[in-house]
Amino acid sequence: MQEFLDEFSKALNNYKNYIKLRKKRGLHDYNIFTALLKENDEVRLHSRFLYSLLNTEGRHCQDDLFLQLFLKNIGEQDWINTKEAKVFKEYQNIDIYITNGAKHIILENKIYANDQKEQIGRYIDLLREQHKYDSNKQEKQEPEILVVFLSPFGRSVSEYSLGKYELKNGELTCRNFSVRYKEISYQSDILRWLNECEKEVENLTDLAVFIKHYRQVILSITNQKQGEKMDELAKIMAQNYNIIIDTMSQARKIVIDDFVKKLKDSLKIPDWSIETYEAQTDSGDELLLKAFKKESCFYFALKIYKDNNGLNLKRAYFSLRTDDGNINCKNLVSEKSDIDTFVWEYKYGNDFAEYIKTLENDCVVQVANDIIEFIKSYEEKIVKKVLQN
Repeated sequence: MQEFLDEFSKALNNYKNYIKLRKKRGLHDYNIFTALLKENDEVRLHSRFLYSLLNTEGRHCQDDLFLQLFLKNIGEQDWINTKEAKVFKEYQNIDIYITNGAKHIILENKIYANDQKEQIGRYIDLLREQHKYDSNKQEKQEPEILVVFLSPFGRSVSEYSLGKYELKNGELTCRNFSVRYKEISYQSDILRWLNECEKEVENLTDLAVFIKHYRQVILSITNQKQGEKMDELAKIMAQNYNIIIDTMSQARKIVIDDFVKKLKDSLKIPDWSIETYEAQTDSGDELLLKAFKKESCFYFALKIYKDNNGLNLKRAYFSLRTDDGNINCKNLVSEKSDIDTFVWEYKYGNDFAEYIKTLENDCVVQVANDIIEFIKSYEEKIVKKVLQN
């Protein structure tokens, strides 16, 4: 054990010195995307940048080059004539929609947002309704549709999102109608595509730089951003795997407890109580903190999902709850309200994981301020809605 600690400590110091030396030489981690947006911003960063490359009429002036490479990398190069294709973003809520009039591609982009009820099913039905007749508007026909479901590591679409459709043998089917279905990931498919895009435009400095910067974001959200010195640490840990496994859970609990304690100390809300917990919810998630007003029928909870490896710091979220469980957002607020956006979509994800790792005071304060500002802004409205229901 002591031998491992000595070896690991030496490697860790080497890594820290390596980082300091890189910074002195101007080799930093500055990234134009993360300087302006959060790296897990699904809509404003990822969907929009993917659209900007896939758009055949985009300002990159490469026509359908990037779209061709994308379809080739996901094995669908023969699906659609890219010369005739049009690309739209946020078309009828579809993240990215690609069509040449005869064939259609629904590209659904999921970073850490939950699947919405019947979401994919609604998109398919929308296109079926819009293209149910031939070009002469006379003879009924079913459109040819390909659904591409993109996530960090290639997870499958949930039944909750499919509605009346069912996933069978690579197709989404409903009665006698079916559409093609493909799962792809940022971890492999998007990175491979970006590498090819960068090679194609390596002589066009501005384009190559932006693609390279975006590729670094993908490496980060898929936990692949390491480097030689980090690899050295990983090898030492791998050689002492049993020791690492035995101590990891305890170490993770220490840093999480420290963070939650700092967060509690930073949450100063008049007439509100803040409590920390060591309790599991019915779903097996860890409940870390409660913010509530005495005699109120609801509270805010900071929780972290659990997976096979224990607490998953990239699945942390802050939500509105009652003692009976989550409040139904459909009955509580309108679908596009500010409350809905915060309560059901406000998840710390990668940011929370970074806060936990760094334990920087300003990060804790930022999380606390987010919570305080939300409660101040919407407390009265939430109470009113809860009482109505």
